[in-house]
Amino acid sequence: VALLLPFLSICPTSCHALANNPKLKPKTYNYFAFGSNMASSTMINLRNISPLASSAAILPGHALRFNIPGVPGVEPSSASVEPTNSDAIEKEQEVVVHGVLYKLTEEDFATICQTEGVPLAYSLHRCRVIPYDGDGKTAGDD
Repeated sequence: VALLLPFLSICPTSCHALANNPKLKPKTYNYFAFGSNMASSTMINLRNISPLASSAAILPGHALRFNIPGVPGVEPSSASVEPTNSDAIEKEQEVVVHGVLYKLTEEDFATICQTEGVPLAYSLHRCRVIPYDGDGKTAGDD
């Protein structure tokens, strides 16, 4: 699962190969969205993305931070997600980030990377995201 965190670029070079070889299966990417990207209206209307699927999910062992400088007078800061220090986590409650897990085409994933400022503002990281189970009260329970 790809996660945007505050520097790695993605250059989807295989898009041309897919167009020239219909036997190749198109790649898809899982993208964990947080903040304004959780809203389907942001993805569809603002970013012109058509998710193949979406599900509410959690990212364990990470915390939401507002530590990326924004544009003064417009947006004071942007959100990021950072791994937590395991020593700082209370034993009874694990720190998690709630968000939306989108399944995207390679082209749409490249658009997300470009519009989110990868690699200047954010970098991509692989992580384990857990979809909500049932009514959300047991989110992340295995």
